[in-house]
Amino acid sequence: MLNKVLISAFLIAVHFTSAAEDGRKSISDQALISEVIGVLQEHVITKEKVNWEALKREAMDKLRSVPSTETRNEVIYYLLKEVKTNHSFYRFK
Repeated sequence: MLNKVLISAFLIAVHFTSAAEDGRKSISDQALISEVIGVLQEHVITKEKVNWEALKREAMDKLRSVPSTETRNEVIYYLLKEVKTNHSFYRFK
């Protein structure tokens, strides 16, 4: 349960950080996806069953294919689906 709360809180923070338009340099989509993967790798209950190198490679390939906010969000959805916990989610406005 704590892992679910931590991952949800992290993804909410990711959303607001990436959506900020206050003049600060925003985090790149690749850095953000790497950070999401790091948090998932540390906290999901299925972490021993996931091929993290392959997942990261696939996520970055998807992100590079059509770099956009929509693609970034699709990659986050993809990551959550692929770790197969069935209890984490990401909702983008």
